[in-house]
Amino acid sequence: MPLPDGLEISAAVRNASAKPLSRIDVLASFYQAFRYRSVSATAFLQPELDPGQSRRVRFAVFHPQADLRGQAIRCYATHLGYLDGTSDDAPPMH
Repeated sequence: MPLPDGLEISAAVRNASAKPLSRIDVLASFYQAFRYRSVSATAFLQPELDPGQSRRVRFAVFHPQADLRGQAIRCYATHLGYLDGTSDDAPPMH
């Protein structure tokens, strides 16, 4: 979804960790004009997402390519921030 200062990605998120999530960083890949284009995005969760909870989350992309449109082919978490101030790199995708 285009925004005045960037792009927004919406995704269904489930917290599978043991701690409340307050931030999620993702990498999303789009396929256009026979090429993959990837962007990083961040969501600051207010209210936080408690363990076992699920909901739709909007991620802000602040420096997207102007012509990026459509549905992401891949979208996965790269970094997780917790309510207690700690953080982890997300486990690798297989």
